[in-house]
Amino acid sequence: MKQLWQFINAPVIVVLEGTILLALLGFIGYKSLSGAFTGGDTKSNRIEALSKIEIISYSEAPTGPKETQKFIGKLKNHSPFIVKELQGSVCFYSEEGKLIDVFTNPLEGIGTLAPDGTREFSISVRGDRDISDSKPKITAYKTEVKLVDAAVESK
Repeated sequence: MKQLWQFINAPVIVVLEGTILLALLGFIGYKSLSGAFTGGDTKSNRIEALSKIEIISYSEAPTGPKETQKFIGKLKNHSPFIVKELQGSVCFYSEEGKLIDVFTNPLEGIGTLAPDGTREFSISVRGDRDISDSKPKITAYKTEVKLVDAAVESK
């Protein structure tokens, strides 16, 4: 037994054991971290999720103060990811299709949107958006709501 203990504690064996242990720990750490990165909130996962979230409907909601316009709608998540912290843009266009302005804000009321889930949302645009005083005079406009960013995680 004493000879075995001396053999195990020999400098070459100790270095070899340490190297094997470090390699094993590194491999285990890499596998757990790589799984977290490939299945989590990466740029490619966010792009994929955003491309597979459908805005089923939206409309301008009646609001109180003139300084706020609110849009309400419904989303469906066709992606394999859990989506949260959605950001949207409201784009204002003239009747001729010329872009007037874009406002980006968080979508309200989403919380967490599971794969294949649907959820109602709202997005508010604050500030005076009365474009009737614009030059050239614009008396009517069209809007579009777009998704621009989100946080994602694997289900």
